[in-house]
Amino acid sequence: MGSILRFACLAGLVLLAFTGCLQPQRQPVPVQEPPSFPPEPEASVRLPVVPPTPVPLPSPAPALEPLPVSLPAPESPPSQAPVSSEAVPVEVLVRAFNWGFEPSTIEVNQGEWVRLVVSTQDGVHGLAIPAFGVSQKLEPGKTTVAEFKADKAGHFPFYCNVSCGSGHSDMRGTLVVKPVP
Repeated sequence: MGSILRFACLAGLVLLAFTGCLQPQRQPVPVQEPPSFPPEPEASVRLPVVPPTPVPLPSPAPALEPLPVSLPAPESPPSQAPVSSEAVPVEVLVRAFNWGFEPSTIEVNQGEWVRLVVSTQDGVHGLAIPAFGVSQKLEPGKTTVAEFKADKAGHFPFYCNVSCGSGHSDMRGTLVVKPVP
């Protein structure tokens, strides 16, 4: 009987150990309250209200005078001769089109400065007057200026020097430079 009693006591202890009855009881941890600040005083301190001080605006800067600027003289393309201040160029309006020039004959006097103002609308063309060093590409919608001095008398051909289509070879004209007596 003694062994049965020992077995029963041991079995009871094992049972209690598994069910948690023998584990030490945990004490709840007290929650700490946040520290309290001292209460605010009943009467608050009032600061005097000071109106803002106007800030003076800076005086306007004195007007600047433009500085003289000297730009280099524009370089003339090889096909354009510079016009002297004494000479007033003879201006001729020329229209290039598929397949010609209008006017197709241009007359000027020997010794005159000539300014050809050329326009085209229908495509890219060219203007060449080899006797006076003129060679210009003509862009649609743009005006191109060619200047030269008609320093020799005679009949000189001008033509389109940009391949512009089937009628390209018909784009020809004549510059007539009349001799001065």
